[in-house]
Formats: sequence, C-alpha cells, structure tokens
Amino acid sequence: MNENCFATVEVSSNKVFQYQPILVTYKLYRAIKAQSKVVAFPQFDGFTVIENTTDEPATTETKNNRLYRVDIIRKVQLIPLEAKTYMLDDATVENTIEFNNNGSLQQVQLLTRTNKPIIEVQHLPQGIPIGSPPIVGTFRVTSFLPDTVEKGKAFDWVLTVKGNGYLPAYDIAPAAWPKGVTYYEITYDDSIQQLQFPQYVERIYRITLAASDTGILSLPTLQWVYFNTTTKGADTLQIKGAFTKVIPATAVMNTIAAAMYKPVGNTDLLFVLAGIIVIVVLILWVYFKRSNTNADKRVADASVQSQQVVTWNAAAALYQLYDVADGEPFLLAAIAWLKQYQQHYPTQYTQQVNDWLVQLQTALYAPQLTNPIDEDSVRKVLQGFLKMH
Repeated sequence: MNENCFATVEVSSNKVFQYQPILVTYKLYRAIKAQSKVVAFPQFDGFTVIENTTDEPATTETKNNRLYRVDIIRKVQLIPLEAKTYMLDDATVENTIEFNNNGSLQQVQLLTRTNKPIIEVQHLPQGIPIGSPPIVGTFRVTSFLPDTVEKGKAFDWVLTVKGNGYLPAYDIAPAAWPKGVTYYEITYDDSIQQLQFPQYVERIYRITLAASDTGILSLPTLQWVYFNTTTKGADTLQIKGAFTKVIPATAVMNTIAAAMYKPVGNTDLLFVLAGIIVIVVLILWVYFKRSNTNADKRVADASVQSQQVVTWNAAAALYQLYDVADGEPFLLAAIAWLKQYQQHYPTQYTQQVNDWLVQLQTALYAPQLTNPIDEDSVRKVLQGFLKMH
C-alpha cells in the first residue's frame, strides 16, 4: 500500500552556509484515490521561516513506472541562524482509502510520514562581519544624488540595493560625515518577492542630509562586506562616493528648511512645525473659501439670467448660448442651463446630464485636470437633450 501513497521532503541543498536560504518542499504522492489530511506539521526551530506555501494545483509525476498525483503539503524557505547540523521535522499525513472487497465497500486508513533530511550548516568564512546578522546572497547597489542642492535645505541621497538572498536591517551610515554636512536620518523601504527562491529583495535607503556651505559637496564612500553565495566568499557592496553642487537657497526656503530639519534635541522643533502648519492651513482655507464663494456666485448669477420670469423655455435659453462668449462666460451659462434642465426634467438623460455637469464644472474650476472644452460640441450635446421635448 505504501507504494500507492507516500510523502517525501525535498531540499534545495543539504550543505549550506549560515544565513543561506534553503528551499524545503513537503510533497504527497498518490497513485490511488484517497482522502488525505495533514495531522502533524513540521516545526522549524533554529530557522527564520519564509512561507512559500500557496494554493498550487496538483501535478503528476512518474516514479518507477507509476503515475502519481502530487500535492504540495508545505513549501518554505529556511534561513539557518546557527552553524550546526539540523534534522528537519517530518510531516504526517492521514489517508483514507476506499476499496471494493467482494462487492462490499470498505475503508482503510494509512498514516504516511515524510523523511527527515539532514542539513549541515557551515560557519561563514573569515572576513564576514560578525556581531549582527550578515548579508548573505548575491546583491548589487546603485546610488542617486541630485545634481544640485540648496544650501541649508535637506536633501536625500538614495541608495538602492537589489538581489536574492538574506538582507537584514543594516546600518549603512559611515563613521563620520564631512565637515559642513548635517546628518538627519536614514530610512528605508523594502519590496520583497518571497515566492522567488532565493527571495528577491529591493531595498531603497534614503539618507537625509543638508549642506551648510555652497560649492562642490563630496560625500564619502560607503561599503559593506557580505557573503556572496555564488562565489562562496566575501564580497563588497560599494558606492565610491558621490558629488553634488550646493547652490544658495532663497531666504524663505532656507528658513523653512532650517525649521523643519533641526537636529533632534531642539525643544522648540514641534512649536515651529505647528506654526508653519497653521499658517499654511489658514492660507489654503482662505483661498479655497474665496474661490468657491466667487464661483458659486457666478453660477448662481448665470442661472438667474437664464431663467424667464414665469416659465423656463429650454429651447430659447439654449439658443441664447450661441450669443455667449466662449470661455468662462459660456461655461457659466451652460452649467446654469444644465441645472435648469435637471430641475424641469429630472427623469430625462439623468446620467448624461450629470456627466456633462461634472465635465463643465471641472473645466471651469480645475481646467488643469481636463482637456479644453469645445463650445460648439457642447451646444450640439445640449441640443440632443431637447429631442425628448
């Protein structure tokens, strides 16, 4: 019966270095119909586990001239934290098999266990920094620095590290920055494709700095030693310095930059930031309040002008649009006409009227967000709305 139903473990390598990822795949093989469930999952003590199990469809494989249905029980990338010999846990699967015994349907249960692979983990070779998790894999680094920066204004030196393997949080700051350079912080964002083996990592570091003197600014060389799993030895990620030109900053920008990027420890930083935020909010509020009030008044005035004292004549009001100047006057009058149309014929062309109202209002209030309006085309559209009346 075991030839018809069994489970195995496959490993990408039985001999690796410390922190070098291993791909481990637990598989169930069935040559007969069976109901199966995993009753004991493996534990991975001593490893960092990157889960790769997905809802992969079953496949087929041929072993010893027998065709098997193959299901993935579990797939993980394991990162060994210590240099020693590991025995991986097995997985246990309970299989319920039905068969016909002289016309009687019977069931039998079969427990299958996977093998327990041995993984030998070696120490990293000499030359790899110790004391913190090392970088292990194959990586490359690129750098971006603006051609010019303003004196006293914070700017970002952007470093991008890409590759496959293990990339822990790492201190990339040099021992010292050049004279005249203020260092604020280093932040980073990771983009990880963990289903790729070894997992693919793209990390973007942003080093925030400011320069106090104009002229050519030379930033120091940055480098980090790591273990290259392709060459099986120490390798170096290196940025051989970077240069930018520091130009004078305007008085306003210099003041704001100085306030926003004071080194940590100044007790008045929060008060300065709060003051700047309040001023900006007040300016924006006054601007938009005035703009909206004036625009609403113009639309309202145009709406009043397009109405007749007793009844609203849609056709007559539309023909008057031919005498209205293009641009803002036309947009105001057309919006007023559509609003009157909605009021008098609320069930006609509802969606189309709403769409055109939005388009015309956007052209009036936020022209940068839409294409220029062709007035003759708008007049033809409005004429189409009259066909029902």
